[in-house]
Amino acid sequence: MGWVTAALRELKAGRPAHVRPIGGSMRGRIESGQAITICPVDPAEVKPDDVVLVEWKGNYLLHLVKESTADQLLIGNNLGKINGWVARSSVIGRVTGVHDGAGVDAGAGGKGPRGPTTQFRFEAALLGETDRSARQLGAVPVPPECAALEALEGVVSGVPIAR
Repeated sequence: MGWVTAALRELKAGRPAHVRPIGGSMRGRIESGQAITICPVDPAEVKPDDVVLVEWKGNYLLHLVKESTADQLLIGNNLGKINGWVARSSVIGRVTGVHDGAGVDAGAGGKGPRGPTTQFRFEAALLGETDRSARQLGAVPVPPECAALEALEGVVSGVPIAR
């Protein structure tokens, strides 16, 4: 549960989680090992078509919200399977970014490029990606000592970070 543990640690501290989930249940929207950003969310704000990290039967799932009521969410995968209804309070976080191999933010739905590569470079630096792995991802790493200062200003290399 490496990526889940990392996500839970960050989300419970109120910070975005930058992880690479493993599994095929969200194929077509999030590929196995693809970089994503999960942010803390007020469960009342979750709506159908959101991808959420949710506690489910003693485990955790990264799944799609299919339907919602005031108190519950119907969750399922991206392949047509429905898991069932879960209390909104079981939501840990919502996916806010799916990043392709070129470092382009494809948005939570993974429906194509829509944001600058800057956010991904920033995330690569915060994750401590090596120069080699960052190049493989199509990202130009920001030195860690610069990333922390630029994060306070909300910019990296003079380009606003997509939020």
